[in-house]
Amino acid sequence: MTSAEVPMIVRLPGSRTLTAMLLERPLDPTTWTSLTRQAGGGTRQRGRAAVEALMLGLPPEDAHKEVYVQHRMDELGRHEYLDLSALARQLREGRAPALAVVGEDAVKPKMADGMALVFTAQPVQGMVMPTALPPRSAEDAWLCPPMSLHANYSICEQLTLGRTQRVMLADEATLSRGGPSMPPIFNHISLVVNCHQDASAARPGKYRLGTAAPSVLFEPVHKLYGAQPPAVVHALRAIVEQMWAALQRGSVVVHCLAGLHRAPAVVACFYLYRHHVLGHESLPAEISEIYDVIRTIRPSVAPLGYIELIRVFERAVRAEREHTRQSRADAAAGSMHALPPVAAASVAM
Repeated sequence: MTSAEVPMIVRLPGSRTLTAMLLERPLDPTTWTSLTRQAGGGTRQRGRAAVEALMLGLPPEDAHKEVYVQHRMDELGRHEYLDLSALARQLREGRAPALAVVGEDAVKPKMADGMALVFTAQPVQGMVMPTALPPRSAEDAWLCPPMSLHANYSICEQLTLGRTQRVMLADEATLSRGGPSMPPIFNHISLVVNCHQDASAARPGKYRLGTAAPSVLFEPVHKLYGAQPPAVVHALRAIVEQMWAALQRGSVVVHCLAGLHRAPAVVACFYLYRHHVLGHESLPAEISEIYDVIRTIRPSVAPLGYIELIRVFERAVRAEREHTRQSRADAAAGSMHALPPVAAASVAM
């Protein structure tokens, strides 16, 4: 079964009339079914009626926006969207529906301008919730509440330095939403790493993080794919060094659009940097083991094509570690040769 045939569900928490939309075959709108908010479990509408119900149920403040459903990613984790607004216009005009699939480069500028409303489709089968490590205390449970529909974030506990010094993975919507559903830990964020946009996306109010006033680092990781190894290592090294510096002051959150591919690749490199360069040998050093750990808190994470970037970085930091060890060994040997014979013999004993 191809990704286009896998049944998916779209949760609609902001809709006035619908609870969800079932996409039996995501690329065939005639197979879509909506579930309405009614007593007794609601009623179902199919095909054209389902699309119209979704558009009519939008909150008034979103009625002017272009509506998209993110339903899959390519081999590099770049998102692809179903253009529901264009489909609805075709239906209103009596034209034969032709569902358009557009890439994230077309949608992200509209999102930045507040002109796009994006829903996310998830497979009906295999939907799993994270099995995060339990909070260490009741205070932790308040500071870092469990993941929810409105707070899609995960804490990498192994990378924690202190109560408010944590490394987190998140999707972009969670960081932009703000409001009472915002986890209190977000008030302590010192650095946001944006893994899917460059600095041209910077704008006031992009992130709504309570009392935090974090620095923001923009590094579209997918643009490193195909770059020469020195350029890959330079870019990733700059990211992880800034993450480590920021972690001394507060928490660090790494995100892409969904927090499943690009952002975890950066966090995997942070694990490698801390193990090989900083000497934190209690942290895993094998890429497969690192991803196993990350999947315990974010089960849908996968490296996809970014595995090659991570391997390039891994080779570089491993080589750096060996060079450092050899340099220290050579320095120690040189010190021994510089000692007078009696002193050298005493040290050897």
